[in-house]
Amino acid sequence: MPPQAQLVDFAGNTHLVGDATRFTGAGRVRLTAGILQTAGNAQIGTPTAPGNFEIAGGGLNPGSNSGGQGITPTGSLVCSSGSTLYLTGGNIGGPINVQAGGTANWTGGELDGIWNIAASGAILNIGGTGTRTIQAYGLANYGNQNLPGVLNNAGTTIWSGTCNIDIQNRDTGTGTRGAINNSGTFIAQNDQTFTGGGTFTNTGTLRKQGSNGVTNFGETYLSAVSLNNSGTLDIQSGILSLNAINHNLRSGVVFSGAGRTRLNSGSFNAVGNFSFANGGTFELAGGNLSAPGGSTAVAPATFGDSGTFLWTGGEIDAVVNIGSATSLSMSSTADKTLNGYGQGNYGNVNQPGILNNAGTATWTGASNIVGQNGGNFGALFNNQIGGVFNAQSGAGFNANFSNAGIVNIGSASSLTVPGVFKLGVTLCRPPGEPLT
Repeated sequence: MPPQAQLVDFAGNTHLVGDATRFTGAGRVRLTAGILQTAGNAQIGTPTAPGNFEIAGGGLNPGSNSGGQGITPTGSLVCSSGSTLYLTGGNIGGPINVQAGGTANWTGGELDGIWNIAASGAILNIGGTGTRTIQAYGLANYGNQNLPGVLNNAGTTIWSGTCNIDIQNRDTGTGTRGAINNSGTFIAQNDQTFTGGGTFTNTGTLRKQGSNGVTNFGETYLSAVSLNNSGTLDIQSGILSLNAINHNLRSGVVFSGAGRTRLNSGSFNAVGNFSFANGGTFELAGGNLSAPGGSTAVAPATFGDSGTFLWTGGEIDAVVNIGSATSLSMSSTADKTLNGYGQGNYGNVNQPGILNNAGTATWTGASNIVGQNGGNFGALFNNQIGGVFNAQSGAGFNANFSNAGIVNIGSASSLTVPGVFKLGVTLCRPPGEPLT
């Protein structure tokens, strides 16, 4: 809670603060109603004299849909090292800059403008109950530039409590979406949901810890938040679940931790090299692991290093490489589909669904492996030199199969081959014919 001693309230009207403004001391300055307009870079505290500032109501640089003021910010509110900003109500319609060593606590109100969390020790705590909202248009620019609410985190953001984070989307052709851009460390310590249809771009570390349930990126098409990721997904416990719409993986992604990142529905457009660390797991449970659409072929999705690619459902509609140190586990009762054309390229370069295994693949459970849209772009499971395919399922294998490695047949499997294939021996067969 904000400190209660020495309370000074801005309780109404319009207040203009500029470069010379400093809010210092052990007490608290609070905005409860009205408008606080920055005409320069007003500062909460100084390096030698920290301060506390609370927005409990009213607005910081509110725009034309908040009482018709239409204020365009010409400055910002700066939270300096050792100082604390509390957002417990109202709205932020103008820039907030939390400097190294500063702290912001967000337990109420909404973000309608730009919030920058600096690197090197700047902290944002998101908590409480209900919903923390990042608006799409941004009150400070509503009806003008239509800039969205954006949280830029280069420091550390910690999300706790039982609140969801609603990153809104008001895109009517103008590209106005709320967004979180994380180049630092964003930590989810709960089992809540990103909603609203906006975007979350991670080039740093997105971590889940301290809870064993599911953190969702939306649950329906209209509410899902799109994850654009080229950073680390460090799931130390529980599950990070991606749902309903398009998400993007690009080179540099690291799957880390004892939990798992799961594609539950929607699609994952995957291009480039991905790695595992600390026993990380990626799960394809539903939807499509695909390549981006376009008129030219794209690089395969390559999963390398020591970790697990867990395939429990859904489709592979792209070229996917499983590295020599990676485990491919195919389990559960849901069918697993290799799509011959690749939905991400259907009608263009028609990249097939090809799974190249150079690691250890184990097929268990009652699920079928199905190849769709064969022909010249046939779906293919390619067990490469050095690859091991352990067939322990009694279900059907109905996709093209090429082997240059080792195939081990378990006693429960209906997959029959004459012994173990030696290196350099290749078997190909069309879908629907027995592997003998």
